[in-house]
Amino acid sequence: MRIPNPAMVVALSLLILSPLAGCSKPGEPPVVEAHHDASGDTIHVNNEQAKRNLDRAGQEIKRDAQNVGSAVENGAKDVKERVGPAAREALSDAGLTTKVKTRLLAAPDVHAMNVTVSSRDGRVTLSGRVETASEKADVLKIAARTEGVKDVVDEIQIGPAT
Repeated sequence: MRIPNPAMVVALSLLILSPLAGCSKPGEPPVVEAHHDASGDTIHVNNEQAKRNLDRAGQEIKRDAQNVGSAVENGAKDVKERVGPAAREALSDAGLTTKVKTRLLAAPDVHAMNVTVSSRDGRVTLSGRVETASEKADVLKIAARTEGVKDVVDEIQIGPAT
């Protein structure tokens, strides 16, 4: 069995334990002490001090994590306040467009694939082409009677699909 170089043992021990050594506050004993004298190299690890330092580091990490959590929560609230209304409006417009288009697709006498629906703030714009005036009236009536529609803009043309 090969015996490691004592200087290497000391160096590796200091490297491994040095993060704990720096955690002590002024006036507290160090976690790791290394001595070299005529009898050889000695490393002393103060386990109690290491435990105190780890406990203190854990409390600091916990406190910092709580601070980060609070900052993230406050940031999320800020984003919600700033972006929320615009996002709700966009989702509301998309939802209204979907409602109208779904009702048109469900109507048996309407060629809904030829009708384009868009909406903004409760105002629905219908465009495209239908075959008859009666079909156009049905499309306009369906849109106007859809929940959430405040106004209907008619850009529908009558005539054969192109």
